[in-house]
Amino acid sequence: LVHYARRREIKAIRSASCRRLWEWSEVWGGFSKSYLVATGPSFERHAEIDDFDGAFVVTCNSAVIDREFMDRARPSLVVFGDPIFHFGPSRYASEFRERLRAAASEYDFRIAVSEKYCFLFSHCFPELVGRTVFVPLDGARKDFHWQLDRELVVKSTKNILTLLME
Repeated sequence: LVHYARRREIKAIRSASCRRLWEWSEVWGGFSKSYLVATGPSFERHAEIDDFDGAFVVTCNSAVIDREFMDRARPSLVVFGDPIFHFGPSRYASEFRERLRAAASEYDFRIAVSEKYCFLFSHCFPELVGRTVFVPLDGARKDFHWQLDRELVVKSTKNILTLLME
């Protein structure tokens, strides 16, 4: 019975995510340039970008902690999905959640998270569910899929850049 109830919830979550993504695509369709700004060793290179104005900016993970970056880039979309670093009990995860909440109240970005974490996300961030798309993963998928407005599913990969920033 619990499994059946969860399947019904997942179906409703997918429907809401598809609707949100469609609504967002209407707004996001007018950008003249885009940037994918990943975290890691090359993150500091964002300072080399002269002007984020008029750009669709996608970023991930701990970039929301960097106030200077957030002020300059004002991302349209933030993606993350590590169960330990984003939803876990560590100080880092707790700081990430606090900073995400603070950034979400200050900046007008949307969020994309793997559907498998939709219940964790909803528990940690109930106030952010309405601006979040939960993306289903397909471990059997061989190719990358770019038209999420036609089919909301992505190939399962091991890092956020190829998983949700594609």
